[in-house]
Amino acid sequence: MHFGTILLGIGLITVFYSPETNGCTDKIANCGSFVNPCNYQKWAKINCAKHCGFCKSGSSCARGWSFYPRDKSCMKVIGADDQRYRFTWDHSNTFCSNGNGRLVVIQDKAKNDFVRSLIKQSLNHAWIGLRNINSRGFAFRWVDGIGLLGYFHPWRQGQPDDYRGQEKCVTINVNGQWNDLPCGRKVAHVCEKTSTARKHGCGPGWSLYSRDNKCIKSFTDPSNRVRWQDAGNRCKSKQARLVIIRDEAKNAFVKNFINTVYYAWMGLVNTASNGFRFQWVDQSSLGPYHPWRTGQPDNYRNNEKCITIDINGQWNDFNCNMPVAYVCEKNAAIIG
Repeated sequence: MHFGTILLGIGLITVFYSPETNGCTDKIANCGSFVNPCNYQKWAKINCAKHCGFCKSGSSCARGWSFYPRDKSCMKVIGADDQRYRFTWDHSNTFCSNGNGRLVVIQDKAKNDFVRSLIKQSLNHAWIGLRNINSRGFAFRWVDGIGLLGYFHPWRQGQPDDYRGQEKCVTINVNGQWNDLPCGRKVAHVCEKTSTARKHGCGPGWSLYSRDNKCIKSFTDPSNRVRWQDAGNRCKSKQARLVIIRDEAKNAFVKNFINTVYYAWMGLVNTASNGFRFQWVDQSSLGPYHPWRTGQPDNYRNNEKCITIDINGQWNDFNCNMPVAYVCEKNAAIIG
């Protein structure tokens, strides 16, 4: 048995392998479940023939749980082998919560692919943490309270259909496709919980946004209503920056911090002298998510270049010299 260490931007991971077997047999035997880097485009440069999987760290997840490095979370399919643990959706959600977890929340393809890899062919499908809260029509919510993101929802063909108004809860199948089923049906379920690999914390007055391990704080009192550039400088003085928002989940989180004012600066600016070319303060482009208020942005009189988020989570362009509250973010400290 040989071992080595690889740095992947998520920490140091010990890789066990055997030259005779390319490592797969030894890794499964010695480490239990493992993460296969060959499934992830960002790890495509790794020699997958030599390193077919990464042993999960014993300090990251309990035995039988699989480590998902992007979220630094642990996942397990409950009821895969023992039908006594195949529950209704509500019972499954309670079961996960009682174990300090939740039914799995899936907001992108990478995580969906990982969860799919945990579903056995013989199992067919398992509950995830998504539910239709409407008595008629469709309004899906995750167990963390966030709505279904508009750009990722890999439904099985013809789904969801809420057949006879009785299919409100969602499963993932062996192909990674989603389907709505009656919530009272007893099937397996996928739980997730925070791993012990890394824990993050924030100082007093800052709130941890765990999806990207940022500490967020709003500055809304009258003395903190300043121009956009001054807001950015004040964030920098706190080893922070104006907040960057790339998806609905973070947008929903940030809007909760500006309830004492109507709107606040965030880290987005229009860099075009005429027209629109939006850029975040980290120099990245706007991206596919941008919940503009109706009729916005309009760059009124070519004098509105800086962006606010309001109490409804909608964005608007404002004159950069207007005195406005602001929201900062900074990297969370590793505390464990």
